[in-house]
Amino acid sequence: MRLERRIGRRDRAFLAGLAGAALLAVPAFVLFGRDDTRPASQTGAGCIEAAHAGVLGGGTYRYCGGEAKSFCARFAPAESEIAGKCARLGLVAARRVSGVPQ
Repeated sequence: MRLERRIGRRDRAFLAGLAGAALLAVPAFVLFGRDDTRPASQTGAGCIEAAHAGVLGGGTYRYCGGEAKSFCARFAPAESEIAGKCARLGLVAARRVSGVPQ
């Protein structure tokens, strides 16, 4: 269906401005919206990844930073594998377990 009245000069200027703003906004969002910083959970710095049994079954868990410290403090005394990984990261002191090389 055709418009009943023609679009005026003011309307065309508004639509042109709107289109121009959209054309400028898209590259701005692409360039400035990128996040090049990677969180510690992706870099692996200070992170521990360990297979551990849970209430509903086992899984591979990944903890970083403060969560890694609390995980090591809680589970390292009972599990030698986790204790070794935590000791390599310097999160807790390694404990001697008979039959397990340090």
